[in-house]
Amino acid sequence: MEQITIVENEPYEDKNIDPDNFFREVIGVTVSERQRGRNIIFFVDKLNAPYVKTKPFHHSQVVVEEKDEGTVFKICVQFNYELERLLLGFGDSLRVIQPVHLRRRMIQKFNRALKQYGK
Repeated sequence: MEQITIVENEPYEDKNIDPDNFFREVIGVTVSERQRGRNIIFFVDKLNAPYVKTKPFHHSQVVVEEKDEGTVFKICVQFNYELERLLLGFGDSLRVIQPVHLRRRMIQKFNRALKQYGK
């Protein structure tokens, strides 16, 4: 930051937003007023499942199924940048099951990443 300009007569616009309600269906801060939360079902391997259980991705998170090899979870959120980054951050220990279009997007991202490492 190099300079601060004080604007004294700028009108304040109160949008009367309840932040708890406004951010209810998102991970992070990117909110779409055109989208509603969607069910995301994902599998986490047995090594990382305890972490995801104790540090849920979202308040809507529930365990769908426990398996020997890991756990299936469900969250209800909007698709946004932060959700994608969170899922990608678990690398090969997490697999999106549904919705199919998010699963395909994850596959595309991992294929592009693989090409980056192949150069």
